[in-house]
Amino acid sequence: MFRNRDLRTRGAVSLLMLVWLFVLLPYGCAPGSQQGQDAPSPEKQQQQVGDADRAPHPGTGVTLTHKLEYEANGSIRTGQLLYQDRNYPEGSFTVLILLHDEFGVDDWLYSRAEEYTEMGYVVVCPNLSGLGGHEARDRQVLDNIEAALVASSTVIPGCDTSTDRAVIGWDIGGTYALTCARYMDLRGAVICYGQLITNAEGLLGVREPLLGIYGMDDPNTSMDTLEEFRETLARMGGQYKAIVWRDEGRLFLRHPRDPARARDAEFEITSWLHKYCTPNQG
Repeated sequence: MFRNRDLRTRGAVSLLMLVWLFVLLPYGCAPGSQQGQDAPSPEKQQQQVGDADRAPHPGTGVTLTHKLEYEANGSIRTGQLLYQDRNYPEGSFTVLILLHDEFGVDDWLYSRAEEYTEMGYVVVCPNLSGLGGHEARDRQVLDNIEAALVASSTVIPGCDTSTDRAVIGWDIGGTYALTCARYMDLRGAVICYGQLITNAEGLLGVREPLLGIYGMDDPNTSMDTLEEFRETLARMGGQYKAIVWRDEGRLFLRHPRDPARARDAEFEITSWLHKYCTPNQG
């Protein structure tokens, strides 16, 4: 008696299993199946695509740091070189030169260098501290940077630092970034609250696109000077985009009153770099 009832029970269970297999399974109700999950809304899908478009180019290697020791301006200088452990085919990437502010090649600058290295750039941080007077300074800056680039090319096999280059400078480094734009062949230059020149003769050599990042309360850069610089460069056919943040002053990327504004500025710099420069995807 119990045996027959057990057989009937087994038969009912088997019938339920068949129903589950042929009726419920095609509709995504299998345990662990992802077919039954809701698809992202069109708005969410559009947001995801937009986020991907704005994301910096990812690096694929491990970031390596090399202490650069090179001779420039009659002394031994110590800078930093950051790159990723990967191949660097000639002409396929941009060397990014970071020019420090009054605080030198410190932890803050190093963190910026790490971020740009992770995007795929080779990053060179020359040491520009203690240069001479204004008359000789331009030549000293250029000699120093070129010496750091030559030293960098001996570290990374197959890396040519002499052609595809861009520069970012902060404060006094921003002033030096404009010097580089006047005398070097660059993909472009980012001037973060550096001093500007407004005479046409001094801007004759500028052919690269320039990006300017400024705080409106910076006493070293007036809005009148900024506009005069823009107009002079425009008459000469130059490309210049200036972005000014209200309620921010000098060094606001290092010491922002509102960190959100500094993040916005960093995003503008990154977007500009990806427009004009080439991170290594090798």
